[in-house]
This record gives sequence, C-alpha cells and structure tokens, in this order.
Amino acid sequence: MFCPTCFQKVEVELQSEVVLDVEQLPRVLQEIAFLVGPENAVKIARAYGGVRLYVPKRMKPDHPLAELVGFENACALSTGFGGLPHFDIPQFDKLIREARNRAVLKDRAQGMSVRELALKYRLTERAISKIQVAALKADLNAARLRQESDNPAALAHDHQNPPDPIKNSDFSTATKKVTDP
Repeated sequence: MFCPTCFQKVEVELQSEVVLDVEQLPRVLQEIAFLVGPENAVKIARAYGGVRLYVPKRMKPDHPLAELVGFENACALSTGFGGLPHFDIPQFDKLIREARNRAVLKDRAQGMSVRELALKYRLTERAISKIQVAALKADLNAARLRQESDNPAALAHDHQNPPDPIKNSDFSTATKKVTDP
C-alpha cells in the first residue's frame, strides 16, 4: 500500500510492474533493442524521444550515446546506424502509458479494487475507471468489427452509392404489378 514514508519504494515497484514487450516497441526501437538490448533502447527513447538522432560511424568514449548506454553498446549502434541520415526516435511516454494500462487491467481482472489500483499506480480512482471504460469500448469496437467481417453483406454496403429505397421497396413491385397488364 501507499505510504508517504515509502514513496520511493512505490515508484520502484511501479517500474517493475510495468513491463514492455519488445514487439510493442516502434520498429526503430526494436532495431535498437536488437543491437544494444531492450533496456538500452528504453534509455535511448527516454533521452532522445521526440527528436532526431545521428549516430556517427566512429564512436568515441565521450560521445553522449556512449555515456548513456556504455561504449560497447554505442559501438554496436555505430555498426548498425553509423553514418546514416538522422532518424526520429519516437516518444516513449505513450508506450509506457499503454503498458501501465494493460497492467492495471490485468490487476483489476485478478480482483484488485479500484482504490488499490489507484494507490499502486499512483493514479486517481477516476483515472482507473477511465482506463476500464476505454478498454471496454475498445473490446466492443473489436467485437463489432469481427461481426461485420463475418457478415459480408454489411461490408458490401456502399456509402458512395446507397441503394435506391423506392426501387427496392414492396411499393415499387406493387405498382409494377398494377401498371403491367
């Protein structure tokens, strides 16, 4: 539980609870993770997220990347990305938030109360409820899309050329019978 005297411990616990799978990372971070490991890819994303990065062909020990991930890892980056044009490092906050939300939903499914989740993840009870509602909406949308894909007629509906209601109604066939002797 949350306690003002163990605030630091709760933050460390939060970091260990939020787990990011490498497959959930954007492609460029997956490539970086392949070269230097996922932990170092996270360090790079946190430090350079939202800006363009250039990796030199020849890495020096005092280069900021070498100081961030270690000289050997920086040399591995140089081997993979050295001399290439600048490339964008995606912002990492969204991925962390999504991973946290998955952890919240998992803990909720295992029976934790909204209050316990709010204390554990340092969120408000309202934020926990919003996470649940967003997940429910996403599930409903996914179910709707599955249902539509199972029903080809629903997918064949053409919004550009809607069907003519008079032509397809019983009224048009009834008048046709009357007018045709």
